[in-house]
Amino acid sequence: ESWRHVAQARVSPDFMADTPPPESVLASAIQRLLDVSKKFSEIKATAGSLLAKIQPDAVPVIDISPFVSPKSHDDAARASCAKQWDRAMTEVGFAVIEGHGVAPEVHAQAADRQLKTIDATCPLVTKVHLEAKRFAAEGYDIILIGHDGHEEVVGTMGEAPEAITLVEDPASAENLEVDNPDKLVWLSQTTLSVDETMQTVNTLQGKFPNLMSPPSDDICYATQNRQVAVKEIAQDSDVVIIVGSGNSSNSVRLVEVALDAGAGSSYRVDSAQEIDPTWFDDATTVGVTSGASVPDVLVEEVLELLKNLGFGTVEEVTTAEETLMFALPPELRRDIKAASSGVSANASS
Repeated sequence: ESWRHVAQARVSPDFMADTPPPESVLASAIQRLLDVSKKFSEIKATAGSLLAKIQPDAVPVIDISPFVSPKSHDDAARASCAKQWDRAMTEVGFAVIEGHGVAPEVHAQAADRQLKTIDATCPLVTKVHLEAKRFAAEGYDIILIGHDGHEEVVGTMGEAPEAITLVEDPASAENLEVDNPDKLVWLSQTTLSVDETMQTVNTLQGKFPNLMSPPSDDICYATQNRQVAVKEIAQDSDVVIIVGSGNSSNSVRLVEVALDAGAGSSYRVDSAQEIDPTWFDDATTVGVTSGASVPDVLVEEVLELLKNLGFGTVEEVTTAEETLMFALPPELRRDIKAASSGVSANASS
């Protein structure tokens, strides 16, 4: 009822004339919000899409980027970031922290501007942030395994910049020198390839025998599950299609996993529109999967295209059942509860 109340108050007559009734719009929006509860890294795009449907051109999505590391001395980047913050203040009025998380200074910048934030950082990323703060406070040197410049890495390093050293692969691990090899712990970006991460860890452990591991696995369960699934289907596939963004670390890794597992070829696409039919000229079997936070509709569009190309028989391969559900960000839960209370009070009066 609260969602219907908000939509009826904000959808313009012209918008109503050209689109389905509000109930249909809301049903779609609510389903997307349920998806977001599991797919935090898509929340920025989803929020922008929903807001554009409800109130076209009124609420732009502003990317506050790059999120400048506390170690950065790039004044131009900082100035650009500040301008984007000012735009967010005047044009939007709130900020959504996406699933990969941000450094503490980004939260501080929002607070300084008294800008409302919706923190949709994935709880698995938050776990790594908390580990970084705890180990730094206990005097450990921290080795973070990840990709330089990735949003998640920037955010994690921002939690303890003086204590964290980034290592990207076994080669950089081999050349690493640390101040205190006897008080050393490794953490990792959550969206890495499990196999590649363990290669780097093995190199580090060979060099630093007292290296401590995190109390529990840092790599996202959804990332691990998809890597296991790709290994299963790749060995029987001439071509493997990975649906996911080019800036999605786990999607890019899936291409590598597919090739290592025996696929004849593998391609990453944002959507079905990027597929080249010539990829399948000599193929009899095509494997399809997606990155951890890709909307199902994009995968379904790829399957439909493949059906039109002659690959109409679909066999689902299940290697794990995912039942974990994350709650919506607390800020959203509070706002929804408040909106519900307001609607109920109006109805009573």
